[in-house]
Amino acid sequence: LDRRRLERDALVGVLEGSTADVTGSALQAAAALPSPSSCSDPRALLDDVAPPSDALAESVAAVRSQLADAKSTLDVAADADAALTLAQAAVERADAIGYAPLAAEARLRLGATTVAKGDLPAGQALLEQAYFAAIAADHELVAMQAAAALLNAIGVRAARPADALAWWDHGEALLRKRGPSPRESYQLRSAYANVLAEQGKFAESLAAATQSVVDADAGFGPEHPNAASARQIVALAHFGLGQYAEAIAIDEDVVARLERMYGEEHPAVATAMASTALALSKLGRHADALEQHQRALAIFERTIGGATREAGFTLANIGNIHRRLGDHEAALTSTQRAQDALLRALGPDHPRTVMIGGSIGHILLGLGRLDEARTVLQATIDALTRIDPKSVELPNNHDRLGLVELAAGDCARSVEHHRRAFELASALGLPAFTLAHQQLNLGVALICLRRPADAIVELERARAAWVADDPKVRAKSIDDADRALASAHFDAGRADVALSTIEAVLDRCAVPACTDELRADALVLAAEARLALGRVTEARQAADEALTIRERVGGDAWARGDACWVAAQARHADGVRGAELDALVDRARAALREAGPRGEAKLATWPAWARR
Repeated sequence: LDRRRLERDALVGVLEGSTADVTGSALQAAAALPSPSSCSDPRALLDDVAPPSDALAESVAAVRSQLADAKSTLDVAADADAALTLAQAAVERADAIGYAPLAAEARLRLGATTVAKGDLPAGQALLEQAYFAAIAADHELVAMQAAAALLNAIGVRAARPADALAWWDHGEALLRKRGPSPRESYQLRSAYANVLAEQGKFAESLAAATQSVVDADAGFGPEHPNAASARQIVALAHFGLGQYAEAIAIDEDVVARLERMYGEEHPAVATAMASTALALSKLGRHADALEQHQRALAIFERTIGGATREAGFTLANIGNIHRRLGDHEAALTSTQRAQDALLRALGPDHPRTVMIGGSIGHILLGLGRLDEARTVLQATIDALTRIDPKSVELPNNHDRLGLVELAAGDCARSVEHHRRAFELASALGLPAFTLAHQQLNLGVALICLRRPADAIVELERARAAWVADDPKVRAKSIDDADRALASAHFDAGRADVALSTIEAVLDRCAVPACTDELRADALVLAAEARLALGRVTEARQAADEALTIRERVGGDAWARGDACWVAAQARHADGVRGAELDALVDRARAALREAGPRGEAKLATWPAWARR
């Protein structure tokens, strides 16, 4: 009871001495104070470490008070420097006293504060010291807290999930030894679920997170902040599994819970809003997602500042939405702001800061700035290889570099990068439905290299993986595979197979309606196959519809040029000559030249009637 009073008094002291508006963080810190209920729990009392001798009791209490001050200074005033000074002094005093459990507690606090300040290597070392000191002192609760903190520090903050998992084994062994405790189980299991999500193991993460919800509700109550946090991890796992509607429903419930606890202007509320926005974007509700992200960003900037990891991540997500909407200039501006925020919050060598380079490279690809994109992506790959060779972002960035080479017309180098992406993703043990994305990109690059038979093998594997996982959830990915398969079959001289494949995509496009871009691409492929089969009237109808869509929604230069060219071919086959045909050919030529080397390669295949 005295220890709980120390933490309460420290919180009140920080509130009294603060000159800033700390209302939101104060509410969160107050809700997180340990409950005094364990003071009447015989098991908890018997499980605690032996108290210090009477001669040391007063000195130990003073250091614990100092540790409580350090925690409140960090949690409420967000003053990491002051908290670090307090924690360092507490470690020195604890070591001088010689009471082993206190030394472990002090190192746990110093390690957590060092991680919060952004010095992850030093923080990890201190947390490891805390763990082993606690084990030696029979202070199992602190040892388990240190294991949970190490899971978060290494697996999430440092973005090295594979290196973190050993701490789950340490913590879980202690959990089994100590017996059932919902609070302790929540603390460890929620950290484990986050690390699994970071590793891309979303099904396992969902199982761990679901149990952490049960633990949080039992140990803290369903209206406690930890109950909301546990539900957010469940939503994250659903998101990773492509179950976006489920993720949105949970995130919206979390937003409502947090607003009841803290009001609307709180970073925790903004974090939940940002999670909701991610799932909305995946469902194609980009305008709603953009609005949610912008609201979240405004809250972060007003409460914790713009030079924070939270603001940086949100700016990066805003950039992704602008990119999906085709506004690459706005995407570049937002993503560069994100990079600046993360540089200031995390430093240049943090994996999250480095990963932003991959997003910038992807946007530069969309802007047609291929040389810049290639340079940025290669630098990102080199940095990730040096900092964290097990990062799941390594295959992603090889994929992006492969797309750059495809746009540049270097099909062989595109194949090389996509194959490397698949090898890296396989070595990391990523699930089959994730590996399928690398196989899809590899298949498209093989089509470019005029190896349709090899492309079909890769594309069929990708399609099978998505069908085996969940055909409803993976419907868009399956359509992407089928469009590429249609193109490969067409290049292999099987226009009939290509047509039946792409007509199935168009049938699925009816209910629910697919995006304009997907329909336009599918119609272009259908028109090409029908032309090859001599079905000129049907080919012209499909080509005209594709051209109408492209005129309305735009698209990149390659897509616009391809639609114009197929429409021109259909008219030529239908006997059209003169100004109408010439105008379409000119539009196709201009767009394909704008598309760069890939477009020039396409122009080189044009028949004599189109070359003027």
